[in-house]
Amino acid sequence: MSDSNNENTQVDNENLALIAKLQSQVELFYKSKKYADFRKQCKTARNYVQSNVGDDGEKGVVRVNIIKSRLDIIQPSVYAKNPEISVIPDEHLSANNYELINSFAKTLEILLNKILVKEANLKKKGKQAVRAALTTTVGWIKLIWQEEYNEDPVIKNRIQDTQDNIARINMLIKEAEDPTCHESSLAELKHQLKALEEQAEVTKAYGFAIDNVLAEDILILDDSLNCIDDYTSASKIAHRIYFSEERFKTVFGKDVPKSSKVYEDKVDEKETSASVINNKKDSKVYAVWEIWDKDSNTVYTITEGAKAWAREPYVPEYVGEQFYPFFPMQFERIDGVLHPKSLVIELIELQDEYNTSHTQFAEHRKESLPVRVYNKSSIAEEKEVQNIADRRSNDIIGLTGDPNTPIVNQIAILDNPPINPAVYSTEHIMMGFELVSGAQDASAGSVSQAKTATEAELLAQGATTRRSEMLDIIEDWLTDIANYAAEILMQVLTPEQVAEYVGDKAVWPTLTKEQIFKSVNISIRAGSTAKPNKLRERDQWAQFAPQITQGIIQIAQFRAQNMPDVAEALRKVLDESLKRFDERLTVDMFLPNQQQQATL
Repeated sequence: MSDSNNENTQVDNENLALIAKLQSQVELFYKSKKYADFRKQCKTARNYVQSNVGDDGEKGVVRVNIIKSRLDIIQPSVYAKNPEISVIPDEHLSANNYELINSFAKTLEILLNKILVKEANLKKKGKQAVRAALTTTVGWIKLIWQEEYNEDPVIKNRIQDTQDNIARINMLIKEAEDPTCHESSLAELKHQLKALEEQAEVTKAYGFAIDNVLAEDILILDDSLNCIDDYTSASKIAHRIYFSEERFKTVFGKDVPKSSKVYEDKVDEKETSASVINNKKDSKVYAVWEIWDKDSNTVYTITEGAKAWAREPYVPEYVGEQFYPFFPMQFERIDGVLHPKSLVIELIELQDEYNTSHTQFAEHRKESLPVRVYNKSSIAEEKEVQNIADRRSNDIIGLTGDPNTPIVNQIAILDNPPINPAVYSTEHIMMGFELVSGAQDASAGSVSQAKTATEAELLAQGATTRRSEMLDIIEDWLTDIANYAAEILMQVLTPEQVAEYVGDKAVWPTLTKEQIFKSVNISIRAGSTAKPNKLRERDQWAQFAPQITQGIIQIAQFRAQNMPDVAEALRKVLDESLKRFDERLTVDMFLPNQQQQATL
């Protein structure tokens, strides 16, 4: 008995030492200069996008939010549609397994487009990530496969199912057993139980849940990293989530540790009810750090300042090859810098200069208002002077001035400081906006300076090149997410579940998952997320359509002449041409093959 107690004491001491080590490591990185400067950069950038800078209510100050207008141009030009995930067999497959792998690839493609893209709202999460990357230089998402409420990694945007209600009820039951429990908790418990009995909802929901994570809530706990692309090789990544006391009890099934650090100003209105927010006692929130340790394949969950686990360390059941469920999107790349300046930060000085110029111009215009003076020795009646100041159109005002002095010599207008519009010109500033952001003023619905056709074409080509690079980064990011999701799907879904999504002809691995996954190539169809350029696509189609028509006629002629080999060869050439023109097009859309014709 004594040995057992000593062993438990030893384990507790080891856990205390590990918790203290993790707390110290998180605090060290969080307070480091690079992360402190990065948090300051994030706050400044968001304030500018939200027009919170210099908003002191002072009249006459010009504040034009050009930065937000540029983001509104860029974001939909690179991410406006649902990404189209493509799964194709690897080119080096042997002929024996080709049909099997091809059918599996189609099955996996349908699953990813349904479960990941559609059901998990990847489009909305991707848009938020793009905005975050433009604003703070990096946009993070967290992708989790959800099944068990108390065993899943912590995620805010859970799939709502009965498990959420059950966890809530269990928490209320514990409070009801407390002698100090309020009657309101008992009433809430009764309503929850009644709702569960009457509500027809899924007993257990599963699928992907995606969170957009604030850039400052992610710590890469590895000093060796100086490039965001290498984050998967980091030894640890920490994710901070704020919890109200009520939500902490619901998720972790226990009270908040007494030594936990309390935050008074971090209440999330989306996660707590109005009654909780208005109650000063319950409005306290706590920072929980979920630390993913790649070296030990373990997830540690600690509450900031506490000397106990928020959740016991565990090995996540479903992860991909890269282990981390976090995916960063970052457009800016500087050698040796983990968090370069974002686009918003680069535009701040230009916007400040623009607003300063317009504010000074407005003040100058005020100084240019007519100022009248009068001879007090000639015009003694103050009331008459006030009548002049309060005059209206067509008013006739009488004066009792010196009759021997001309009226123009008794009332005069002072010369005002002349206005030189060139001094306050902002054309060079707007040119700076175009150079830095790559978004032309014409894209915003206005033209600040007329350009020649050649200048406009050169600017358009430059903007297209930059957009292409951003599209490439987004597509690589989405491909990483799709690969991770595919790895998880092959671990969790049974053939019966796959058939529910895809149909009876679905093919799910009969080989080992490692073998069959290496046999397919998952990618995002090029340009599938961008807003279409209808004018360019229309011109391209007008040039290519006659060639398609001619090819179809030739294939039909060769088939009619009983030359199927030549017809099939021409068909493959036409199919390859269509794919190079637009990856979404196939020859079967215009010309069914011979097997399809036979079935017809």
